[in-house]
This record gives sequence, structure tokens and C-alpha cells, in this order.
Amino acid sequence: MRAARVARALTQLGLDGQEATRLVESARAEIQQDIRRARAELRAEMGGLAVEIAERIIQRSLRGEDHERLVQDALARLDSR
Repeated sequence: MRAARVARALTQLGLDGQEATRLVESARAEIQQDIRRARAELRAEMGGLAVEIAERIIQRSLRGEDHERLVQDALARLDSR
């Protein structure tokens, strides 16, 4: 296991086993946190891109009367709340 090798290498550099293990575990936790943060950022970015693409598709495909109907439907839903 890579973590055990790193811990052994740190021990050879003068750190005791517990301290070496703690450093490895701390680094592992930090890496996992960075991965979670990067995934969350990617999800947010992808969500924004999906909305942007949908907007472009809708703008290209809607005629004036379709747009008016959608606005009226949305306003009716707001009124019914």
C-alpha cells in the first residue's frame, strides 16, 4: 500500500511512526476534500452550461407566439400560488 510506504519513508527521515501515519492521513483527508470541492465546482459549471445551452436552443426554436404563450403560462402559474 502506498500510504504504508510513505509512512515508512517518513519514519526513515526521523519522524516516529505515529507522526508519519498522522501526516499521511492528514494529506489523504486534504486530497479527498480537494476532490470533493473540485467535483462540486464541476457540477456547478456543468449546470450553468446546461442552462446556457438550453437557453440557446429555446431562443432558436421559439417563434414569437410560442414565447408569448410560455410567458402567459408562467404568469398564470405565479398567480395561482
